[in-house]
Amino acid sequence: MELLNVKNVVKKYGNKIVLDNVSFTLSKGEIMGYLGPNASGKTTTIKSIVGLSQISSGSISLFGYDVGKHYDKVFPRVGVLFDSNGLYERLTAMQNLEFFMKACSNSHGYNKELVLSILKEFKLDEVKYDKVKTFSKGMKRKLALARLLLIQPDILILDEPFDGIDMENRNTIISLINKYQTNYQMSVIITSHVMADIEELATKVVVLKQGKILADMPIDQFRDLSQDTKVKVVFANKGDKDLFVELCNKKQPNILSIIQNGYTVTLSYSNKENINIKKMLIENEIDFQEIYNMQENIGDIYLRMVK
Repeated sequence: MELLNVKNVVKKYGNKIVLDNVSFTLSKGEIMGYLGPNASGKTTTIKSIVGLSQISSGSISLFGYDVGKHYDKVFPRVGVLFDSNGLYERLTAMQNLEFFMKACSNSHGYNKELVLSILKEFKLDEVKYDKVKTFSKGMKRKLALARLLLIQPDILILDEPFDGIDMENRNTIISLINKYQTNYQMSVIITSHVMADIEELATKVVVLKQGKILADMPIDQFRDLSQDTKVKVVFANKGDKDLFVELCNKKQPNILSIIQNGYTVTLSYSNKENINIKKMLIENEIDFQEIYNMQENIGDIYLRMVK
């Protein structure tokens, strides 16, 4: 079931076009990785979806309602987390969640047991009576997400949710996003510059560059866009490493790149090329310790697409 439809959206600031005919959809249960370089228009898109920025033309509908005309009907069903957590720093963690739950019209009143339960899930139960101003960035991020999940939104929008937080807090947040998405069939839009986050969470990928959509597809199809193979060879000494690099430069003109790091050489070449690195090493009697074959990951594909 389609929950979000962004259709032919244009956003201008004066003569500058920030979003250029942007279109995509989000269905129930999908987790969309929304990718793009800085200043590509990702945050502007999100602000437009939640009614914080008026579009110049096109349309955005949530749950079948035009966002511009029926903001009151769609807002309670969407949770959004920007770079600023929007927490009340002089209140405790408990007070922040209590206030938010009471303020939201679709939460069916205040439920203390639910608040305590979600604080425990996010490993914040031992600091629930501490003021938020004493929290680390990772703790604030977890509390901000816990606040949104209290109301079990149909769509959760996360703008760079893992920026500047440690691995333990990141893993906790990823685990809980997956849990709530599975249990409640919640749809998620997530922006991130860390491709590992998208790899772990996303079921589809939309790539934006300079306000234009470059790709919109399931993540498995995105992986299939891989064009290059990488081979990493580890040598025991500099002599064998240098001999191998010299051989590659002379005999393999179709190798795209050769990167040397100590006694390790990483080669990159097109999937269309039939290059057998191991056979080349053995035939030329070049000793090596280990060899690894690596396909392009989604980060490589993304970088090639937007460069």
